Amino acid sequence: MATKEAHEFQNLLPNPKADIPSTQAESFNFLQIGQMIIRSQIDAFDESTGLTLDIKSRATTRIRYDVKNYLKHRAYRLKFMEGPTESYEKEMYDMIRTVFPKYAFQMRLGQMNGALVMYHNTSEVYGYEYITLERIDEFAFGSSAMANKGFTICSSLAQIVFEDAIRRFPSGTVHVSTWYNSLEGYMEIIVAPVTNDRGWYEKQKRDISEDSEPSDNDCIRVELPEGAVRLRLSLSVFKNKETMFETYEFGANDDIQVQYEISEIPHAYMPYAMARWGDGYHPDFFTFASKP
Repeated sequence: MATKEAHEFQNLLPNPKADIPSTQAESFNFLQIGQMIIRSQIDAFDESTGLTLDIKSRATTRIRYDVKNYLKHRAYRLKFMEGPTESYEKEMYDMIRTVFPKYAFQMRLGQMNGALVMYHNTSEVYGYEYITLERIDEFAFGSSAMANKGFTICSSLAQIVFEDAIRRFPSGTVHVSTWYNSLEGYMEIIVAPVTNDRGWYEKQKRDISEDSEPSDNDCIRVELPEGAVRLRLSLSVFKNKETMFETYEFGANDDIQVQYEISEIPHAYMPYAMARWGDGYHPDFFTFASKP
């Protein structure tokens, strides 16, 4: 089902013309954080254990790093448990580096116990692995205590950013786009009023020519929509009243405090990753109404 076109999968059924019945309506988890209500879709529930699971499909590293040419990487197979290539160890290592922090936060939002990961190359499934939230926490943050504190801090900062956006545009709907400036160590935010609210819509896919497109860190001149505001979120992190730099390492009993500053900055030049925000291309993109 995960590696075939819909019509090919349908032909594998005992009765190809029959529709696949839906035995259960979509399930969601609702979580309140401060003044925010967050809805998460629940992928799976195991009645025998009472566990709520997230389901992740994971293409091999060769495909993920060259998606446009995925067909030529279908010969890359997972043959070994361990090793620097063609192994499950390699895939796990890549997940730890790229998506485990995101998975840890997603599962907390959905109050899920772990993730069922499916390894594949778009034409063949190699296997499944259940990874608990505790194991993800250990790899991504060092411990569940660090993961919980990180989640709490990030959720609080998200609410602060959204409240600032609402204060600037107290009525109607606004777009909020974020991008972390790794070169200078702060987050850039664009807040803009929505004049023609289309409601929820899927992001439009488009072909990107690597030869003609600037890199994400190239600065170009951009005209933002009328009324848009460009902001900078700067942070200072303290552990037991001592300033922390770059690597954040703390325990369950450490006192963590975060100082933040939101300041408005000029529109004119910005990294290209932020310039693309208006077409729905950038992944860190939020739309919400200031008033219910």
